[in-house]
Amino acid sequence: MKLQFIYLSLIVCSAIRAQAFEVHGHRGCRGVRPENTLPAFAAATEAGVHVLELDLQTTSDGVFVIHHDYFVNGKLIRDLSLSEIKMIDRGSQFDPKFPRQILAPAQIPTLQELFDLVRDKTVRLNLEIKRDPVTPSLTKSARELAQTLVNLVCEQGFSDRVYYSSFDPEVLTEVRKEDCSARIIFIIGNESLSVARQLAPQNPMQLILNTASSFKAEALAPYHPLLDDQTFLLFKNAGFRIIPWTVNDQAEARALIEMGVDGLISDYPQDLYFNNQSFLECRRGKGQADQNHAT
Repeated sequence: MKLQFIYLSLIVCSAIRAQAFEVHGHRGCRGVRPENTLPAFAAATEAGVHVLELDLQTTSDGVFVIHHDYFVNGKLIRDLSLSEIKMIDRGSQFDPKFPRQILAPAQIPTLQELFDLVRDKTVRLNLEIKRDPVTPSLTKSARELAQTLVNLVCEQGFSDRVYYSSFDPEVLTEVRKEDCSARIIFIIGNESLSVARQLAPQNPMQLILNTASSFKAEALAPYHPLLDDQTFLLFKNAGFRIIPWTVNDQAEARALIEMGVDGLISDYPQDLYFNNQSFLECRRGKGQADQNHAT
């Protein structure tokens, strides 16, 4: 296992020297802390991730909160006020998929609270805007979500420190209208591919690329099993950075890095790299390059 860490670390070091390789902590680091909580984001930041990935919903009183599902305790988040949301404990519930999680009471945080937590750090944020175009009543409109979020990010001075990401092309199109310099990631999953196959059965991947190009996405975030050599080259030749999700296995991570991806999204960022001293030293060796990319 130690040799695996060393080998993987050397591969990542080479990738870092060649490009701005990024590790995104998925929902903070939900492998070891309850997902989308401040303890998860603090632990991922301490581990040294480049980017914190998180999910955004809005409350009935218009506050962005960090939560993956549209519902919590059987109630739709957009129908709950912030005060009602804050009464819910999301840090004490055991998740059998992640037996290593350290549990402790924790609230559903607001995006503002996360801004305050990382304001003096160099870590960046991957803001996944949750919106289902099939059932738009679950959230506010794409336009309202984009306008409110971009304005908040700008007011808080985070415009140069965030990605806007989503499975939903409509909300990303609205983000581009609000901010011509926004860094956008188009997320691709099995459902995305299924829809593309229905609309363009002859070449579904080209439809995905055309969609991403329409709102000038910088990167694509495909579900990692979808990323074979042919698809990788198609995406890369189209000029997109590639940051697959959710990669928790050492062998899969190594194969994707060797393929040439630009980053990885993981529930266990510490296990992938940050338990290995040589990787930490490699990252520190970037020095000014890291600082320039962060700004």
